[in-house]
Amino acid sequence: MTAISPEDADSVALVTVILPAYNHAKYVVEAMDSVRAQTFTRWELIVIDDGSTDDTWAVLQAYAAQHGDPRIRLLTQANAGSHATLNRGLAMARTPYLAILNSDDRYAPERLQRLVDTAQAAADEVFIVTGLRLIDGDGNFFPESYWWNAMYGDILQRWRAAQSSGVNPALQTLLWGNFTVSTSNFFMSRTLWQRLGPFKRLRYVPDWDYALRVAMEQPRAFQFLHDQALLEYRLHGRNTILGGALRNHAEAYHVLRTYQKKWAAAGQALPEHALDRLHYLARFIRHEHARQQLERQKLGWLEQVDALRLELDSARTAAAQWQATAQGMQASRSWRLTVPLRKLAQVLRACRTGPRAVVRKLAARWRRAQSGGVKTAYGQWLKAEASQLQGLHARAGMLINELPRRPLISIVMPVHDTPPHFLQAAVDSVQGQWYGHWELCICDDASSRADTRQRLQTLQDQSDKIKVTRRETAGHIVHATNDALALAQGEFVVFLDHDDVLAPQALLRLAQAINAPSAPDFIYSDEDKLDEQGRRCLPLFKPQWSPTLQWAQNYVGHIMCVRRAWLERLGGLLEGSQGSQDHDLVLRLAAQGAKIEHIPEVLYHWRIHAASTSASPQSKPYAHLAGRQAVARHLASRYGEQFDRVDDGDHAFVYQPRFRVPAGTVASIIIPTRDKTDLLDACIQSIHRHTTGIAYEILVLDNGSTEPETQACFQRLTQDARVRVIAADIPFNWSRLNNIGRSHARGQVLVFLNNDTEIITPDWLVRLVEYALLPDVATVGALLLYPDRTIQHAGVVVGMGGWADHVFKGEPVQHYPTPFVSSVVPRNVLANTGACVAVATARFDALGGFDEAFEICGSDVELGIRAHKQGLLNVYLPAARLLHLESKTRSPHVPEVDFQQSALKYAPYRLEGDPFYNPNLDLSASTPRPRVPGGHVPGAQ
Repeated sequence: MTAISPEDADSVALVTVILPAYNHAKYVVEAMDSVRAQTFTRWELIVIDDGSTDDTWAVLQAYAAQHGDPRIRLLTQANAGSHATLNRGLAMARTPYLAILNSDDRYAPERLQRLVDTAQAAADEVFIVTGLRLIDGDGNFFPESYWWNAMYGDILQRWRAAQSSGVNPALQTLLWGNFTVSTSNFFMSRTLWQRLGPFKRLRYVPDWDYALRVAMEQPRAFQFLHDQALLEYRLHGRNTILGGALRNHAEAYHVLRTYQKKWAAAGQALPEHALDRLHYLARFIRHEHARQQLERQKLGWLEQVDALRLELDSARTAAAQWQATAQGMQASRSWRLTVPLRKLAQVLRACRTGPRAVVRKLAARWRRAQSGGVKTAYGQWLKAEASQLQGLHARAGMLINELPRRPLISIVMPVHDTPPHFLQAAVDSVQGQWYGHWELCICDDASSRADTRQRLQTLQDQSDKIKVTRRETAGHIVHATNDALALAQGEFVVFLDHDDVLAPQALLRLAQAINAPSAPDFIYSDEDKLDEQGRRCLPLFKPQWSPTLQWAQNYVGHIMCVRRAWLERLGGLLEGSQGSQDHDLVLRLAAQGAKIEHIPEVLYHWRIHAASTSASPQSKPYAHLAGRQAVARHLASRYGEQFDRVDDGDHAFVYQPRFRVPAGTVASIIIPTRDKTDLLDACIQSIHRHTTGIAYEILVLDNGSTEPETQACFQRLTQDARVRVIAADIPFNWSRLNNIGRSHARGQVLVFLNNDTEIITPDWLVRLVEYALLPDVATVGALLLYPDRTIQHAGVVVGMGGWADHVFKGEPVQHYPTPFVSSVVPRNVLANTGACVAVATARFDALGGFDEAFEICGSDVELGIRAHKQGLLNVYLPAARLLHLESKTRSPHVPEVDFQQSALKYAPYRLEGDPFYNPNLDLSASTPRPRVPGGHVPGAQ
């Protein structure tokens, strides 16, 4: 293209660049210089100062006077907002093409030339955006590892995936993330702008809103040159991205909600991923608002603490004065002479008030007992559930009619000498089901009680939906259940013990799950207990399928619903598994690849009475042995020679699987540190003192230590050949430090360890390594304890506290599986804390290491989430125990970038729920407890 003189520019301009300026005196010259430096010269530049309060207008006037370029027009106005400023400038343009440049951004020199060439090659109107590079306040490029660049990279991956589908990729991607980033990235035909209309009155997301309008209304015009970085976008303190996430998300929610209403009015629905985005924005706004309120409360609390400290200092001074006075009195002769009289007065007061105090205590205890059922957290949860189930019952008929198919469900029930009232209650719970397409198949296992046999006969006579068969000799629960199964004709089978009760909505919920697109083969639910008075208590709100937990304990329990074809394939319940036949069945189904689904709703009530396992696990010792054998069979099949044995746990029906570690295995223990030699020395000495059963090396990452005693400590520690110190004098970044440590590690397993930890259990390392080397396991975490021996870490729950937190934090170490599973039983988690986490070296490399976009915290959680998304297991292993003096070596401050990365990369679990923590549990507390009334009870809708 032939260059032209500035004097001829007005007559031949093809592009008008609109530059709205507001309080950017520091940057606006760079922006204007980037336009004047364009290789394409047929442009005009309209600069509008939007009522700046700094020196922006003076800088603009000086620039125009200095360069005298007739292609530049300056205007000023009272502050009207960026949208109004843009609309004014765009309306003034008369060229075929329009471009926008914010006063703190820069064009790449070849930007306009490439965009004009692309536009002229198109057959129709265009709307073009390009790739970009991120610059800081000084104009320097950010490294690729910077959090924003990593986030933008994720959006580009989404674009490439959407582009391959061929169905409006711009709209698909914009509804997931804004790849246009800024109005500075817009280049369009003037006729397109005239057709679409002006920018809306938005401060934070006018670019996203306008790009959405183009993608929806003129998708053929939309072009994204993602591989051409032709814009330099500045991120600094006054940038809207960093200026308020809450307001930014609130404005985005308003935009998307407006589109949803318009589409609904036209009889259309937003795409599913757009609805997901809408729900994410709503949840973010809710949680961020709550977080900000808590921060404000925290400031108020700190002020109150300071005031209380002043009062306490004053009280201490007064107390010291009174103590001096009292000591003077007690030293006097009159005080010593009156000692007998004072003792007599104490005795008389005790005689007068003691009995009344005892009566008051007994009365208070009685009142608490009378009202406790309602005031407990589960009592309140039950009230909320009852209210919501009323609405569900009213809609049950409609929900059943809407089912694509209504499968026959066979309930199988073995019976042996069941008290008739228990048996009748179980049958009543079946006959009271809201979903009526069922049959009840009962096998009487040679009951000797005449009243039991009579009740069974009566039940059979009363309904043709009840089938009864009888064994002449007792065959125990396995044979009796299999005989009942032989009667079943249903597509699915539900197991019901003869003295338990189904919730009335149980079969409806199962039928809905059966009709789900996932087409499950095995379904289980939450459960609770019925005490001897028939009152509901002791709920167990379970996680989604957790194989590690099922190896350690049969947490699945009830309800159990299985596709009958699978039962036939497996040959029913396994002979010889009496007492743990259900545990064995679940493991065999899992081993064969059955699709397992969990319904987070209490659908089964397990009765407690003297002979039941629920009342006393020790009542059936043979069942414990059968369960251990079932786990051993399963793990031998799953892991072959890598499986070693199953040890008994510390409690009945709890097991500890063990696995073989190949000879020559070395664990590399990576410990970042900066000074604090007392902590580091105690940590390493505890490793040497307690670690048995496996070889190890210790890599100390020295992150810029400055204290003289630190070097002396390093020299002392490295006298042990297993210890190496590696200099890592970089700005603190936990992820990068540990990635550096991995680059120096020689072991087959990496153990990332804080320097403020100390080992408690001698076999901690070999336990972690055993699990870390399993082919389907990613991270393995330990049980970490505070110095007072309460729990600091027993697995991470994503979403707890709004972001992620440690469940059971501050609780004693105890085996009490209600309302959640036990803290001392191994289980799968979405993530483990990086304070002590093991991962096989090859697995760590395959996953890509820790995400260095996180500076201080969050990358340990992100690694676990990344592994889970790839189908790997993360394991919490309480047999490995350490002390943790949490955060003794760093500030509790969390930088904003870590919150931003967490919001991006904890998705979808942070807002939609951690699969290994039940949605019926309260995420605002680290102690498992039912959600308080007023909240939604999952499933009751």
